[in-house]
Amino acid sequence: MLPFGKPSKTQFATRLIRAIAEQTAIEFGYDSDENELRRLDGDGVINIANLYLEHCKLKKRERAEHLQVIAGVFGQRPEALPSEFSEAKRNLRPKIWTRAMFEFQNLKSQLTDGKSFDMPNVPLGSHLAVTLVYDTDHAMRSVSEEELAHWDVSFDAAMQQAIANLDQDTTTFAKLGDALASSMTGDAYDSSRILLNDRLRKLGLEGDLIALVPTRDSFLVAKANDRQALEMLYKVANLTDEDEPVERPLSPLPLAFRDGQWHDWQPPQNHAIRPLFEQVERDFLGSLYNEQKELLEALWENDPEAPFLPTYTGAQRASDNEVFTYSVWSRGAKSLLPKTDVVMLFDSDQGVTIPTSWQQMLTVLGDAVVLDDSIYPSRYLVDQFPSEPQLIELANIDLDLD
Repeated sequence: MLPFGKPSKTQFATRLIRAIAEQTAIEFGYDSDENELRRLDGDGVINIANLYLEHCKLKKRERAEHLQVIAGVFGQRPEALPSEFSEAKRNLRPKIWTRAMFEFQNLKSQLTDGKSFDMPNVPLGSHLAVTLVYDTDHAMRSVSEEELAHWDVSFDAAMQQAIANLDQDTTTFAKLGDALASSMTGDAYDSSRILLNDRLRKLGLEGDLIALVPTRDSFLVAKANDRQALEMLYKVANLTDEDEPVERPLSPLPLAFRDGQWHDWQPPQNHAIRPLFEQVERDFLGSLYNEQKELLEALWENDPEAPFLPTYTGAQRASDNEVFTYSVWSRGAKSLLPKTDVVMLFDSDQGVTIPTSWQQMLTVLGDAVVLDDSIYPSRYLVDQFPSEPQLIELANIDLDLD
């Protein structure tokens, strides 16, 4: 490393491990593959990805103090919760996570100790989840199902209290013109303000609302019928820079508020910005499918009955540079297909590959393509390769990939 450069991830991890040991005598090891610190007594894991980003953004003279602060937080046992809900309820807050964090961590646990998270949560669209945290001036910690049972309170009731507390903490949203508003206070709960339904109705944004929670510390909401506002959401969703990774990313995919709930949303089929959001979705799902494939293949390594997991792959048409995604389904291979724009049907008997769009495949094959939403992201089980008549029908459908 250059004298004035940033520390490597390994250097940061080593220094943090040393700082924790000096403060608490608790020993951690560094798993470079997962970018995690693991307590050597097996009683805790710290993902340091976001901590490392924060550390690198600091001036060099500030980094030693930052390490001490982190060590003080993670080198201690979680703060004990009050024994009564009446004493704890004022400090409850809702916290938003990626669904992938729960799903992939559970897969990882099946590969190691078999333990799963005791973090009750509810979905927010398909790609996010909301949990309860107990937050004081000194520390923040998640609330478990066991702790809710001890308080004799339901998750829903505790969540209502947490949302009410967040509402009391919220002074205002920033209006950006007549069609866009945001919350960017930096208090670690900006993304959670998507749950303040009554507040959102009072923003003066007429019509349907479209929201984005791209990071833990940002939330934007726009009028569904305002193109400029939606373009602004897209610009925020598309803020990805490999040289400057986003801190605490959540989801770049928009949500629509309908019937009192937030749902996945894409612009209407012929909307000018639909292709832009479709590409954001391709990029987002690509990283999820790739990580999922790696974990499931490791989990099923010794299972001869396990299905094949085709890769989610991106390509570009030479004629117009249009990007599309595809996977390969081979004859004789029981497969769990990722949802892609195109499926390449490889007929090993004939030595030919027939490309077909996802929708065309569903139309021709019908119930032979079975949704498996027990895994995330969802895949589709296919066990019976298309018949000769079906292959002929699919081959006769024009699909321009050149």
